[in-house]
Amino acid sequence: MNLQLDFERLRLAHKTVRAELMAERSADGHWVGKLAGSPVATAMAVSALVVAHRRMPTTSFELARPPTGLRWTTRGGVQPAEDDSAFDNIVQGQLSELVVSSLHWLTGIQNADGGWGDCRRARSNVAATTLVQAAFRLTGMPAEHADLMACADRFVAVQGGVSTLRRAGSGKAWAAAVLVNCALAGMVPWRRVPPLTFEQVDRPPWWRRWLPAASALPPATSDSTVATLAARLVKCRFEPLRNPLVRFSHRGMEAASLAQLERLQAADGSFLAAPPLTALVVMSLASTGYREHSIVLRGVEFLLSSVRADASWPIVTDLATRNTTLAVWAECGLGIVDSGSDTAVNPQSAIHNSQFDSDEGCLGGHDQELLTAPCLDWLLSCQQTTDQGPTGIRPGGWSWSDSPGAMPNASDTAGTLLALAYWRRGVPAMRRERVQQAARRGIAWLLDQQNDDGGWPLFCRPSNSRCRGPSAVDLTSDALRAIAAWKDLWQSAADGEMVPHAVRIDRVPAAIDRGIAWLLTQQREDGSFAASSFGNEQQADGQNPVYGAARVIMACAELGRLEMEMARRAAHWLIRSQHGGGGWGPPRAPLDYSGTHHTGGPRSLRTNDALAKSCSVEEAAWAVTALLPLVEGDPAYALAVARGLNWLASAVEQDQHRRPAVVGVWPTKLWYHERLFPLTYTAGALARAVRQLAPQPVATLNV
Repeated sequence: MNLQLDFERLRLAHKTVRAELMAERSADGHWVGKLAGSPVATAMAVSALVVAHRRMPTTSFELARPPTGLRWTTRGGVQPAEDDSAFDNIVQGQLSELVVSSLHWLTGIQNADGGWGDCRRARSNVAATTLVQAAFRLTGMPAEHADLMACADRFVAVQGGVSTLRRAGSGKAWAAAVLVNCALAGMVPWRRVPPLTFEQVDRPPWWRRWLPAASALPPATSDSTVATLAARLVKCRFEPLRNPLVRFSHRGMEAASLAQLERLQAADGSFLAAPPLTALVVMSLASTGYREHSIVLRGVEFLLSSVRADASWPIVTDLATRNTTLAVWAECGLGIVDSGSDTAVNPQSAIHNSQFDSDEGCLGGHDQELLTAPCLDWLLSCQQTTDQGPTGIRPGGWSWSDSPGAMPNASDTAGTLLALAYWRRGVPAMRRERVQQAARRGIAWLLDQQNDDGGWPLFCRPSNSRCRGPSAVDLTSDALRAIAAWKDLWQSAADGEMVPHAVRIDRVPAAIDRGIAWLLTQQREDGSFAASSFGNEQQADGQNPVYGAARVIMACAELGRLEMEMARRAAHWLIRSQHGGGGWGPPRAPLDYSGTHHTGGPRSLRTNDALAKSCSVEEAAWAVTALLPLVEGDPAYALAVARGLNWLASAVEQDQHRRPAVVGVWPTKLWYHERLFPLTYTAGALARAVRQLAPQPVATLNV
């Protein structure tokens, strides 16, 4: 097979990216990464601190007081204080300095059109812009930035004003949160805040479990529930209903709502480890007279402790668990497909059968030990092992971070289980049993989260509720990969281990068949799939079909079903959506694929230099990783992979792999970027390519 590749160039590119990725590892062996500072989170945090500070005495920061002899800094840490009795004055000065620094940070990232995006380099949107305006107005500083505010006003007016925020469905709670912030700043009247009912989320567990109407309610752990409770509390206080009976009923429900918020608040004072959501609760309660409530005090403490060195806040604290599993995949080459077949190689075989050293993409003994000991222990410690009574979440899942407020979800649980599948036989017997136990709980948890339609939602459903989130293509694909990997391990039982009794192995085939059947219903006419994660701003709907198609193909490879028509159509869409330079980016594909694919025709539509500049290393890595198992079956796939790998190698040589793409979470369309994403995905794609496409040694005969 001649892929027209400079293998030495490819190997050098992988070695470069891998070295950078390993340098990002923390002292205890895992990867934390760094999320982009968010104007949304920063503006809401500033508003919350201002509202809480103005409406509470200085002594209300008692719970946020650092240990004796220390004081807060604007970087969220503590420093020695010469006079601890002057703590109140220090809080006044430090908080003012922090607010001013945050406003300066916001000023420096305003877009040319006058608005703000959800992160640096993100497109401006009305929600982020109005939140920044509210922060400036609450601090009393808009007069000093009149030009800045005038530009923002023009942008909002051009976009249709704040009325565009009032969206139905899952976006309604977020729109209410933005409008609450604006109403507290005096930018809109309270009647503009959409009426959200919190009676349904305040009912006791038995009501949720037995009444049919409860099946339509959001999970008690979702961000929409927290936003609904906070927004409804403040709206009822500032705009009470005219009916005295209903008003009296709502007054009586305030205590129940506060109690539910208190149960949902994490040990670190956050809600879902998210500064924006925590800030919403703080400003809502502080403005309604609950300034000394423990929820407010602990929320303020979390905001002060999570601020970045540049006085900004991210949308969540970090993605440590996700970054670690991605780095493990990049290191071990998980999911590599043998070049001689269309079936996925067992992850463990990469440990014992590889003929390559650590420089060629597989772990050497030293690096394997580094990953196995501290990193594995850290990942195992992140699993939820106890039943969370306040939320009703079953144990067994993983969240995106080790932060107390981060909630278990299908994506990170599946990703961690895939990493554990690699580690299972590469560790000593004592650790192997820990991995086995964690996998038992994780697979059982994942099976329980499957929706009735066969797909998997993002967040888990509490044990006391029948409520489930919408199924998603990428989440379902990742869940199927994890279940299939452990199913093969347990059925082979090559090391003499018994199939775990904690998992009903007979449930697995049916769960896989239902998941595949649901994916079949989600494929678009052109062969692509819409993913709920890693959205793309340049798509009309904000979704990312490259990611969706790639995850489905990878799931089919893990299941040994690459010959399915669904996988073939998705793969054809990927090669047709490739840009002329070899990368992947918008537009993903032409509208008409009625003709048979060939190297000309549809491919010529990709020769657009302006659009080619929008290609990202993340998307190229996803597509290459998905297409690698197919290079032996069709020259078109081999050509697409070769061009994609050349594009990735050029990106590494030009340091483009250090520029993370702006991605989003759909349907809320909250945009962000993570510093480690381009490194982990590029390293993983290049590692798989180096191992699979390495030139075979030529046998010589001794005469």
